[in-house]
Amino acid sequence: MTDQEVDVMIGLETHVQLDTNTKLFCGCPNEEAEKPNENVCPVCLGHPGSKPRLNENVLKLATKTVLALQCDINNDVFFSRKTYFYPDMSKNYQITQYEIPVGEKGELEIEVEDKKREIGIKRLHIEEDPAKMKHVGGSISDSNYTKVKFCSILKFIIRNQTLRSRPTPTSLSKEEKRSR
Repeated sequence: MTDQEVDVMIGLETHVQLDTNTKLFCGCPNEEAEKPNENVCPVCLGHPGSKPRLNENVLKLATKTVLALQCDINNDVFFSRKTYFYPDMSKNYQITQYEIPVGEKGELEIEVEDKKREIGIKRLHIEEDPAKMKHVGGSISDSNYTKVKFCSILKFIIRNQTLRSRPTPTSLSKEEKRSR
């Protein structure tokens, strides 16, 4: 491979599970249970008339992360129901910050191939994780797993670099994890 100057852009969506005692929109324990669907309530399952209530600790943790990544913080906290079908999502929607994320336009500095790189952070948003499919003697959707998920969409841009080896999304992701 010859030396060449290139602009490389790699987009990754990274999901991080927040360590909270309760789930994102109810007071159910945010932990595995012995039996499927043991730590659930009408909110977890999306029953009619159930009213989600935001876990304040999640918003605090998300705000700390947004500040650490030098993102602009949005003043509004807004969630939407994103409707689509997955076998492990019994309510057929996911509550997410689709339109207005908690933070946008940040950056993270990491070291890749002994060089410092700036990674642009497009957005960070909070969303609930759907249930988890378990396949033991049949299939069951386990809503014990409906946990808090914090998504960050990272945009790696390496501009005007002479590359002798190609940085892979895997190597960049490993560096991003190490820098936390």
